[in-house]
Amino acid sequence: MSAVLAGLAAGAVHVVSGPDHLAALGPDVSRAPSRALALGALWGLGHGAGVLLAAGFGRWLGAVIALEHASAWAELSVGFVLVALGVRALTRRPASTPPRGHGAFGIGLLHGAAGAHHLVLALPALLLDETGAALYLAAYLVAAVLAMTGLGGAVAWGLRERGERARRLTHSVAGFAAVGVGLFWVAASL
Repeated sequence: MSAVLAGLAAGAVHVVSGPDHLAALGPDVSRAPSRALALGALWGLGHGAGVLLAAGFGRWLGAVIALEHASAWAELSVGFVLVALGVRALTRRPASTPPRGHGAFGIGLLHGAAGAHHLVLALPALLLDETGAALYLAAYLVAAVLAMTGLGGAVAWGLRERGERARRLTHSVAGFAAVGVGLFWVAASL
């Protein structure tokens, strides 16, 4: 039971506390608030799956050094993807082509695989027995999906009775935020 609670707490806290997470999700959910819950869920599923892959790689293959090297490249990629998402948000009107779910999943997956800090989050899974590790990681995945769905829903709820002008402004702010966080991520990764 404690492995499940620890996984739920780690997944929820990590996902909602990362500025890169909201910066990655913000442009798409502000562009298509009607799809915000689905996009948040797919992003969270991708993120959780990325962490599961990193934890599995570290636990079952014992390749922590290779994982850190791959994570460094993934962190740099996250920065560039955030900049691209921000530029796309700033150059497209919110009502143009709705975002696709596989993009949200893929970006979440990249974020989940990135960063050595995931080793700390996955550490309990590396130390627990097989059953405890599986429960921890499954709970982490559930919490990541629920947390990002909640964040997507919060943006959609905030925009629910707003006019087109507010939606465009939110979309632009999300674009600038994604570019800013992305540039910071690139600089920090170099």
